[in-house]
Amino acid sequence: MTPKLRSLASAVSCFIASLGFVLFPSQADAQKHLYEVKRTLSEPTFELLYGRGTNAYAVYSKTRKEWSTYKFPVHLKVGLWTSGGFGSIATETINGFEYKNGPINQLVAIDTKGQFCCFDLKKPLNGLLRPSIKGATMLYYIADGKIYAFSGVTGTWDTLAAPHIPEVVWLDAMGNTHDPKSLLQHGFDAVSTDGLVVTLKQGVARFLPERGYWEIEASPAADALESADGETAEEPKGE
Repeated sequence: MTPKLRSLASAVSCFIASLGFVLFPSQADAQKHLYEVKRTLSEPTFELLYGRGTNAYAVYSKTRKEWSTYKFPVHLKVGLWTSGGFGSIATETINGFEYKNGPINQLVAIDTKGQFCCFDLKKPLNGLLRPSIKGATMLYYIADGKIYAFSGVTGTWDTLAAPHIPEVVWLDAMGNTHDPKSLLQHGFDAVSTDGLVVTLKQGVARFLPERGYWEIEASPAADALESADGETAEEPKGE
């Protein structure tokens, strides 16, 4: 690389780093940014490192053949949640993050290709926020009357307004940990083989990993529910 190109690359890297996200050409450069590597996570499609006391994570995408780093705000306590792990034989894995303290202005996940995928929140969240991981390719958060879903296949986020779904209680008074099946009684099927399925007043919403967004399908049952509430279902309007 010529001095001119090296200078330009350095300027671009500094600009991206100022946004909290930076690409590195090698593991050595990534480790230097992390200062002291605390842990390495090896997955079929990527390698993951994070630095002690830096709130920064570095991931090497084996498909894109490059390192990238994301640095969380210093006021957040962040922990990694993964569908894989050491000794995992899964061919695809997804990674999300647990947040403590606030405000939380952005949700971050790592898709199955080893790429950071960010979602800017319109309204900051506070308190403890943990991802629920479904299979190897999806995760979701329930907070502030919404379900924030992420597909590791498409690398996309989407939200669904669902104020009737309670927020996850990770540890109840009896010491029991969260069971996704407990949400079935509220109309949220998080264990379905057909993605994430939520029963709404106007129909059924589904989030599939291969699509990466919520789709709502009107149903006769939803129309009947609206009629029972004293509301008349509106007929579809033609083009």
